[in-house]
Amino acid sequence: MFDYIGIDWGEKICGLSFGDSETKLVIPGSEKTETKIIFEKLEYEVNTRKIAHIVVGFPLTFYGNKTRVTILIEVFIAKTQFLFPDCDVVTIDERGTTKDSQIKIGKTLKYQLDNQSAAEILIRYFEKYFKV
Repeated sequence: MFDYIGIDWGEKICGLSFGDSETKLVIPGSEKTETKIIFEKLEYEVNTRKIAHIVVGFPLTFYGNKTRVTILIEVFIAKTQFLFPDCDVVTIDERGTTKDSQIKIGKTLKYQLDNQSAAEILIRYFEKYFKV
C-alpha cells in the first residue's frame, strides 16, 4: 500500500506523510515525531509499511540558494541513505509547503502543520514525477 514516505525535516520536529505510488494517495502522519527520534521512527515505518522511497523536502531561498538548514538536511539525507540502503532517498523543493498547508488546515498544532507540509512535499513529488 504505502511505499513512499515524505519528510518535512525540522531541527525539533519532523513532519511525516505516507504515499501510495499506485493510487497517488497521500496522507499526513498523525503523530508528533521529534527529530531526536526520527531514525527510530523511520526504521519502524520502513519495516512496517515496506517503504521503498523516502522523499525529503529540500529548503532553498527564493533565489534557489542553500540555507543553514539546507546543510543540516544534507547531513540528515546522508545518514538516511547509509541507514536505509534499500530505500531510494530523494529530495524535492519544499518552498511554499508551509503556506500551502496553512491554507488547507488553518491554524493548528505545530506538528500537524509539519505533517501536512510533509504531505505537500509528497504531493509535489507525485505531481512532478508521476504526472498526477
